[in-house]
Amino acid sequence: MSGVPSAQTFMGKSVLMNYATFPLYGIFIAQLYSYASKFASRDSLYVKGIVALLTVVETVHTAALMHFLYFYSIASWSGELTIFEISWSTPLIAISETLMVVLAHSFYIRRIYIMSKGNWWLIGFLVALLITRTAFSTCVTVLAATQNSFTTFHENATVQLVVKTSLSLLVVADLSVASTMVYYLYQSRSGIKRSDHLVNTLIVYIINSGFITVIFSFAVVLSFVIQKQELSFVGPLVMVTKLYANALLGSLNMRSYFRIQPSTSRPSGDVIAFATFPTSRGLECSIAPSNTQSQLGNKDISS
Repeated sequence: MSGVPSAQTFMGKSVLMNYATFPLYGIFIAQLYSYASKFASRDSLYVKGIVALLTVVETVHTAALMHFLYFYSIASWSGELTIFEISWSTPLIAISETLMVVLAHSFYIRRIYIMSKGNWWLIGFLVALLITRTAFSTCVTVLAATQNSFTTFHENATVQLVVKTSLSLLVVADLSVASTMVYYLYQSRSGIKRSDHLVNTLIVYIINSGFITVIFSFAVVLSFVIQKQELSFVGPLVMVTKLYANALLGSLNMRSYFRIQPSTSRPSGDVIAFATFPTSRGLECSIAPSNTQSQLGNKDISS
């Protein structure tokens, strides 16, 4: 960097955006209560394990963010240069983001595996992308833990390369997962009005939740590359982490909008089992009478 920026320039935008993310934790807790009251008793250990890990990571991330804001908003103002020090909560925020991406993407990749009926080439690509991104993100955490200040962190050429690669891979991974899920859902359209309405609803949800994370991930890359004398990229990065948690839990709670009477209590008809948003038996919807069955995925991912 050409010189040391002022504290307001260096940290101001990041602090403001980080404060704005706290309501998302409140929304997450509300969604967690909804999940616990409606689905926790019926879901498999796999799904409940994902939710439990999600809760732990999101809570640790929020606690680390509270210390981050306290350190740079209050404690560091005793000295002008103190604000450029890297606090212990910084690498903790970074590793929390890494774990959140792993949890969310692994859950979505399993859904894609079901929807694609075991397309191993596609799954192999997505898994390789996730592993590569996780490796670079872990390196960022290690570098943040070993550097003494953000000034040297930004000036280090290795740090610049690793951070840019990690953030770019996050954009590619987000876009790949979201677009793949939309593609397979669109391919499942049967031409029957009621079933297509359900598919369209799922597609809209994925676009609203999945592509929002893509937009914020892209904002992280741009802010890191363009605003080199600021920590403004931390704000959207924190936002992305909390959007992951809410999107994943929201997809599980969305099942309550699709629950209909069990198919055994109705006359014979087409049954569409949406394994991407499973209940304890899968999400089933009765449509026009027929002797055929259309199924998106051949098993329930909650099992």
